[in-house]
Amino acid sequence: MKRVLVTGAAGLIGRHTIEPLRARGYEVHATVRPGGRRPPPGSDVTLHESDLLAPHAASRLFERLRPSHLLHLAWVTEHGAYWHSAENLRWCAASLELVRTFFERGGRRALIAGSCAEYDWAYAHRHDRVGPLRPATLYGACKRALHLALERWAPDLVWVRLFHLYGPGESPRRLFPQIATALLRGQRASCRAANLVRDLLHAADVGDAIAAVLDAGVRGALDLGTGRGVELGAFALAIARACGRPDLLDRETVACDPSRPRVLVADTRRLREQVGWRPRFDIESGVAHAVAALSRAAGERR
Repeated sequence: MKRVLVTGAAGLIGRHTIEPLRARGYEVHATVRPGGRRPPPGSDVTLHESDLLAPHAASRLFERLRPSHLLHLAWVTEHGAYWHSAENLRWCAASLELVRTFFERGGRRALIAGSCAEYDWAYAHRHDRVGPLRPATLYGACKRALHLALERWAPDLVWVRLFHLYGPGESPRRLFPQIATALLRGQRASCRAANLVRDLLHAADVGDAIAAVLDAGVRGALDLGTGRGVELGAFALAIARACGRPDLLDRETVACDPSRPRVLVADTRRLREQVGWRPRFDIESGVAHAVAALSRAAGERR
């Protein structure tokens, strides 16, 4: 039996990994913070309360649970604050302890979530593609430091650099829910960086891809995205059309600089060629799916 422990299972990505992992034959366990969010109702997952930042949390967790696989997604995610939050340092240290204890207690394979923030965005600004690993934020630096340490020690590890995603369960302050929520209410919405090009992937596709990568046996680092760029203005227009209110959308452009490159797109060659994975959704179908889910959730709250 393949038994996987998922950290961050209640988050935007984690909640979408549970069913794909089950479909691949995994017994799924997940950590949740005491008093914190839970995966959606009906998720076929065994929950374990654990504050991963607490001293000896990893030792206590793996005393009662001996997973064969680890999927580590948990990290500081407060929108707008995580780029430079000192919590990144705590998560880097806690993640090292988690992965070390996992392998020392007999774990076989781990997948750790990295980020496109590990790349040199100044290079992307000049060349319209990702290049050297030279992070400009504390978030990216801590992810990079964690990978540097683990790749020299962990026996079977894959490091997945996530790019840009959207979907049900996002923080309401992020681009997709901000625009969709306003338009569904009949209010004006604005996309203030319409000229930026990003690699956008529906969260359900991200979850499925992560499960596929974990199961494929590939090692080292790979980018997770579509490999295609979409202007944020076009993304916003797709949201507006799915909401039936393109007349209420305003689009503005911003100046591009090394801290905000115009184009940031994943290199998906390893994902395609070695894992054999491709996304289910394109922008139009993914946005339509996400808008429908957001609309249903809003109706249930009334």
